[in-house]
Amino acid sequence: MKNMETKKIESEEEASKRKEEWRRMVAHDLRAPLSNISAVLQVIREVAGTRPLSAKEIELIDISIRSGKRMTELLDLFLDIAKLDEGVMPVSKKEILLSPLVQSVIEDEISLAQAKNISVNAAIDEKETVFADENLLERTLQNLLNNALKFTPRGGKISISSDKGKISVRDNGIGISQDGMKTLFDRFHQAQARREGLIQGNGLGLTFCRQAALAMGGEIYVHSELGKGSEFTISLPRP
Repeated sequence: MKNMETKKIESEEEASKRKEEWRRMVAHDLRAPLSNISAVLQVIREVAGTRPLSAKEIELIDISIRSGKRMTELLDLFLDIAKLDEGVMPVSKKEILLSPLVQSVIEDEISLAQAKNISVNAAIDEKETVFADENLLERTLQNLLNNALKFTPRGGKISISSDKGKISVRDNGIGISQDGMKTLFDRFHQAQARREGLIQGNGLGLTFCRQAALAMGGEIYVHSELGKGSEFTISLPRP
């Protein structure tokens, strides 16, 4: 009996430790853009009213705007993951035509693709539909495409395809190790991997994708090989 109680206490301590690692990761990600904003505002304060802003100062203002936007996105992800965890995120499922939704997602990310000379192609049947929440599905695909663009080298290729309720985002990027795939969607393990320098990125995007897929009655899985790219697939109910 005592041994069982000891194991329970150890398990609770481990869970608490993992949660604390994740909170530190989020705090670290939010601190960087906030520091940029604070620094730029200090510069503006020092020169305000003395002369017109220089090109460099305008550039710094642009950096602060981008940093603020990034921090807002991270906060939204953090809060939405918490809502999905607690089952309080509003989920309104309906029949969705995939082709126009996928095209909209590609258009949102096309500037990053063009900057890296990455081709993004979609092979979606014009009549194919899924039963899902449109907002959650769109954001999930945006996260997967953005993730693929980040880890695909210049001149690479990304394809989005669908078949019977399964939507796949495939790239020919750096790929993921077998060990890495085991905990890819676990934000707590990602926090530790980030600290050890084993992965890049904030880790929240893929966690959101998994929680959103589950909330829509589906699932998400990945197939990848180091140096050969990755394929993320969302499986969703069909009307």
